[in-house]
Amino acid sequence: MFSLSKPIHGKQVKVIFLGDDQVGKTSIIRRFADNVFRENYRPTLGVQVITKENYEFPPNSGQKLIIYLWDIGAQQLYEVVRPDYYVGISAAIFVGDVTRPESVQNIDYWFKEIKMHVRYPHGWMVALNKVDAVEDNEKPKNLVSLLPESLQNKDHIVFTSAKENRNIEILIKKPLSQVVKSPIVKKT
Repeated sequence: MFSLSKPIHGKQVKVIFLGDDQVGKTSIIRRFADNVFRENYRPTLGVQVITKENYEFPPNSGQKLIIYLWDIGAQQLYEVVRPDYYVGISAAIFVGDVTRPESVQNIDYWFKEIKMHVRYPHGWMVALNKVDAVEDNEKPKNLVSLLPESLQNKDHIVFTSAKENRNIEILIKKPLSQVVKSPIVKKT
């Protein structure tokens, strides 16, 4: 379904995170890259790039990846420059906040923006984040119907909590496995 806009050079992977303001993109990235969680972050202005080096993938393979995690600001002000950030992406992670159903519904906007500017990343996932903030476990599952039909593939949806470090590793590993299996990937 997806093809890379540019091949991966060496063992470097560019993963972008897209979604409305305050859905937890920065928290997910910080949890994965540094195993830290803070209650409060300032909004990302434009873009912030966090690097995770020497990430062994596949597990126990001895193969190390450098993962560039791009935290893309959602402000409308940056709409004009965001397509520049999409150049060379390997994977996209669309993030919604389960406590704000409109942010899950708005994943459609982010998906369409990527479709418009990129030949699709090879790997992709949907993170329905902040599941720790809801008491009813069924509520997040019911929000899947708010996603565009093309993103409702259950193998590409993960219910996450950056606060509790729930499913963060899985959220990153799944699109990496799609990227690493790609016939376009170049290894050094």
